[in-house]
Amino acid sequence: MATDKPFTKGMTMEQLMKLRIGTAEHHLESVGFDSLLDEVIDLKKKLADQDEMICDLREHAMSDPLTGVANRRTFEKEMRRSLELSRRYGRQHGLLLIDVDNFKTVNDRLGHVFGDQVLKHIVSLIRQNIRGTDIISRLGGDEFCVILNELKSEGHAAMRARAIEDVVEKTPCIGTDHTVQVSVSAGYYVFDSDDKIEAILQRADESMYAQKARTKQAG
Repeated sequence: MATDKPFTKGMTMEQLMKLRIGTAEHHLESVGFDSLLDEVIDLKKKLADQDEMICDLREHAMSDPLTGVANRRTFEKEMRRSLELSRRYGRQHGLLLIDVDNFKTVNDRLGHVFGDQVLKHIVSLIRQNIRGTDIISRLGGDEFCVILNELKSEGHAAMRARAIEDVVEKTPCIGTDHTVQVSVSAGYYVFDSDDKIEAILQRADESMYAQKARTKQAG
């Protein structure tokens, strides 16, 4: 069905297609118009592919390529956001710092491929034991952290740290050729608007190493 509207700048694809059908009535050269329309369609496809590529690049820039959790850059961004929320609403937030015990031994004995499986296994267990509003990040190597947003008390941070240690210890990592029991040490620090990111990380790190020492002494 032909359209009475002549070709104008800014026409939608639907309008162009209708105009294409009615080119004879508008005395346009059919071949030239078809070529132009094909170029427009091709350009729209290229723009759509480019947008998808940009989205993928942004996602990869903000996440850890191995485990899919937030990377250090995103962690720092989320920490600034948590501190801002603390300033605005006067609420406490917490940071868990989680380190895999004797991870170098796992890599040396079973290989880096299985070591990567262990890291993904631990991330899966951590995800199952935090809230949807909490943010898990990989800081590097075998070290992870979780931002606990809006805590009711310091006790909740300690409880979450011990729960993660417990579930990892009770859940072996089962691979194609190996099954291994690993453990983690989790430290925590509850912070408010007066704290700085570097100081928060240091306090959580101190707590994590203290917990690692207690576990070693108890064992």
